[in-house]
Amino acid sequence: MAEIKTWNITKTPTSEYVARRKRLYDKLAAAKADAVIVYSDKEMRYLSGSMCMQLERPMALVFTVDGRSAMLGPRLEKEHMEDHVQMVDKFYIYDEYPGLIGCIDTLAEIIKDLGLSHGTVIASHPTYPPICGGRYPDLVNFLPDLKLVIDPYFVYDLKIIKSEFDIHCIRECSRWGSMALNELTSITHPGVVEPEITGIAAGKTTAAMLKCLGMEFDAKTLNNGIARASAGYRGQFAERGAMPHCVTTTEPFPDHGPLVSGAGANILEYNSELERTHFLGEPTKEMVKYFNHAVECQELIFNTIRPGITCADVDKVTRSYYEENGLMNCWRHHTGHSVGMDNVGHEYPYLDAGLTDVVIEPGMVFSVEPGFYVEGLGGFRFSDTIAVTETGIEILTYYPRDIDHLLVY
Repeated sequence: MAEIKTWNITKTPTSEYVARRKRLYDKLAAAKADAVIVYSDKEMRYLSGSMCMQLERPMALVFTVDGRSAMLGPRLEKEHMEDHVQMVDKFYIYDEYPGLIGCIDTLAEIIKDLGLSHGTVIASHPTYPPICGGRYPDLVNFLPDLKLVIDPYFVYDLKIIKSEFDIHCIRECSRWGSMALNELTSITHPGVVEPEITGIAAGKTTAAMLKCLGMEFDAKTLNNGIARASAGYRGQFAERGAMPHCVTTTEPFPDHGPLVSGAGANILEYNSELERTHFLGEPTKEMVKYFNHAVECQELIFNTIRPGITCADVDKVTRSYYEENGLMNCWRHHTGHSVGMDNVGHEYPYLDAGLTDVVIEPGMVFSVEPGFYVEGLGGFRFSDTIAVTETGIEILTYYPRDIDHLLVY
């Protein structure tokens, strides 16, 4: 009988945390360091499932090279720490910030209790980062013999190569992003105001997503409150679309012109990115020309990305397309960016001509989003999320790219 493989994305499995910790311990050993202090809420969730709300009250996870762990947090988050955080040996609680008991003093106590007062410890900052106006003394003020190595990317870089589970979650985000985009376009028409329809599309898709994933689904997210789908146009309609980072307005949609959409979903902190160029009414021949360039350029990039080439190689191919077609005046940005767990959907590395030393590897996930921006006419952009495989890519997002399926009346 053939093996049947199933996925359960209701929550991150313990095996995934174990694998992530193993890579962290191996990296610590390679760096000849005794421990690492993790301050970032995203990185704490990545390594432990922590769902604590980090504001001005310092929180930190400490992992030692030999597999021990401890967590710092305020009294306000005690129950959250105990309920949500996985595989942590001991919690250290202080009363409040600024409070009567120093929070960074307590972090120093953790280092002492782990026997690392004279050790080498890696951290992203000299102390807890300045969030919500908080101001904190440096950790070495309390541990003068500690060798504190500052490396903002030590833990972050563990997320560059995605696991099979990571990619499956992004693939699931992509499915719901496609549905959200379909819901959005179904209620888009000339004269409508964008904020009226984005909430409807997002709400309807989110409700369906939560129902399908079921009661066991871990719907909590760190910064968005609950897992959700989203879709919108961000004000990129008609000639306004020539500004790729436009903003939503209450200006009614016109009777005709290009319309650039964006959609995705947030599941277990993962994101996806899907963008399409639609048309309000029949497009002109000039609009069709730039639409076709966007499709052809994206297809060229799909056929370019593979393991072993650099991020710069990909972006250079994109730029060459613009140059060969006399369209550099329509160019605004690099080819794409990594996609994963970051809040705004952008992660390192980027498909950019400046990253000549970053080699593409299997397990990397990118957006591929060439755009053509024509003043007085509009924007023409497609974005799809792709995963790099051993031999090429898998396109994780799906939605038609032909004009007939992208007309909005």
